Amino acid sequence: MKKQKEVRIKYDKQSMKILMGTFIVAMLLLVIGIVLLSMKVSGTEIFILLTLYLGAGLAVFSLAGLLAGFLYMKRLKKYGYEIPVKKSDYDEKIENLPKTSMVEGTSLFSVHSQWSCRACVLLFFFFLILDVLYYVKWKFMGDESLFVLCFFFYLIWLIFALALKKQSNGKKYRDDVEPDASRKERWSLEQVVFTMFVLFLLSLFANYTAHSMTEYIFRTWINHDLEQIKIVGRGVMGTISEYQDENETMLCKDTYEKLCEGVDITTWGVPKDELQTMLAASMGIDDFSLMRDDFRLSDGDARIFVQISGENVTVRLLNPIKELEKYGTVNQIDVSLP
Repeated sequence: MKKQKEVRIKYDKQSMKILMGTFIVAMLLLVIGIVLLSMKVSGTEIFILLTLYLGAGLAVFSLAGLLAGFLYMKRLKKYGYEIPVKKSDYDEKIENLPKTSMVEGTSLFSVHSQWSCRACVLLFFFFLILDVLYYVKWKFMGDESLFVLCFFFYLIWLIFALALKKQSNGKKYRDDVEPDASRKERWSLEQVVFTMFVLFLLSLFANYTAHSMTEYIFRTWINHDLEQIKIVGRGVMGTISEYQDENETMLCKDTYEKLCEGVDITTWGVPKDELQTMLAASMGIDDFSLMRDDFRLSDGDARIFVQISGENVTVRLLNPIKELEKYGTVNQIDVSLP
């Protein structure tokens, strides 16, 4: 016959004193580190870093232990047990602890699982709203992968909620201070809060990362279109300069006048004169209409405005998407070259 597992005592007054002493030492280390940091004593940089990091780590560890121990002892009192000075005096077994009062009922703290379950559901919808807001903001980018990934990650809140809902069943699960080892032990309040805190930070990080990565891609699109604009500007400037040096401007008077007045060069299509042919060659194309697909931030087919003014060339995307003005600046893809 399989031996029934025993329910052991987790905390006693002695362990709480040790944790409190550790917390005091951690505070002293932090104070020493902060004082030395403010005094700016040379040669103590490594010692200061070690003191601060060690003090912070010990403080978090001991404070978490104190909180968990405090809540554990509250549960012991709720069930009528005497708080042990040393758990070894009772062979570390719950059933050996003396009782100060008789308490009826079991799973007295199952309500914690119910509250935590509802909190997880609310947090799922909170992060789902954040995910939808992310999608609404960046849907013009045309990539939904991060939105979907974040959604599936946030489902962990519902999975956790279902697990907590299951643990609220007092017939199958017990509190960690109940001596009945025939039932499974439910997660204590401190365990649930810690898990939810970690999940909350990870969920915030996931949302922040999605925004940051998408914004980075958006900025690369801006730089890509800006570079395309510069290629057009340099091509026009070099071609016009060469043409003017050869005094052949009048041979392509219509094209030259349109460039001086300002023209959407994507409407030219296949080059119709020598100046247009030279311009197309400088940009590495044989049809100006092909430029309509070279810009990622245009609203539909790109329209590229070019104007010559003296020795300057202005190049502009005429139909940028509205989001460019909202999340960037339209003139980020306007170029004037001397």
